[in-house]
Amino acid sequence: MIGMAIRGRYFRNKRFCEVASKMPELSHWPDRSQPFDYTKSQAALWLASQPGLLAYLFKKACSLGVIEFDEAKKVWRGVSPVEAEARAKERALRPVAKDSFFSPREWVNLTEDGALVPIKVKVVKVFKGGVALVYDGEREREVSIQNLTPIVADAAPKPVEAAAQMEEEKS
Repeated sequence: MIGMAIRGRYFRNKRFCEVASKMPELSHWPDRSQPFDYTKSQAALWLASQPGLLAYLFKKACSLGVIEFDEAKKVWRGVSPVEAEARAKERALRPVAKDSFFSPREWVNLTEDGALVPIKVKVVKVFKGGVALVYDGEREREVSIQNLTPIVADAAPKPVEAAAQMEEEKS
């Protein structure tokens, strides 16, 4: 994602800045006679109600490794910062495959066991031993590179070509 500069500072997430910049005039501390409480801040509540900002926070928590998806229970759960840091260090120390067919930031198709239709995922890293770390739009996960296939741009005939081909077959 392309970033943007605001007041001389560069922000990498342009969408976050665009959503936050549309906030109307709201009070952050409505009752100054009481101690400050974020749950009573109109500005904080407005920001928390924006789907774009919620998605950004969720993806940020995923990428930092402080939340993870439990495949068995099909639920998300928090991970202690110590455990998240240990996993990140472990991943960083794993040997990366230098001669892999797939390269980082490449979009590929992932066909998992029992799936009829492949899903489009982005390769993050390819490790030795035939394992790749991929991002499916929600979370990062490790998969076997045997389940990955390259996306071929012109694999399917274009509608005009398909129509011409059908006409040839009729005659």
